[in-house]
Amino acid sequence: APLFKGRIEAVQVHASDDSSGHGIAKFPLCSNICFRIRINNIGAPNKFTCGIGIENSMGERLLSLSSRESFASVPDSSRLVVSCGVENLPLPPGTYYVRTILKYDLEGNQEIIPDACMFEVTNPSLVDPMEPFHAGVCVAKSQWGWTVP
Repeated sequence: APLFKGRIEAVQVHASDDSSGHGIAKFPLCSNICFRIRINNIGAPNKFTCGIGIENSMGERLLSLSSRESFASVPDSSRLVVSCGVENLPLPPGTYYVRTILKYDLEGNQEIIPDACMFEVTNPSLVDPMEPFHAGVCVAKSQWGWTVP
């Protein structure tokens, strides 16, 4: 059964080398991770973009990821899995919430899932508690792709 009621069916976060399809909720510092977004009824397949916002437990946005361009080569399909890979995730230890945005046509219609999933960054023993770690907004390169399930 779908987790959400709109076009976005489910959002999961995995280790980049996890092909099992089961989400992993905890990652060590600087992990390579992959977000997977299952989408139903995509509409016009070449006119949608996806975005991911990662927020801390206080609701502050620390990292924004965007496909920026529409997926022009997506086939006409009613279901799709969009993936977003991030190498060396630059977040300090803590709990994070994933906001997912799907813009699905040229008129600007969109679907937003505020707390689509959550994950933790672990290994606080590697960080000196007396020294701040990545205070403020982080920057990371993302690689986007898609598959038809």
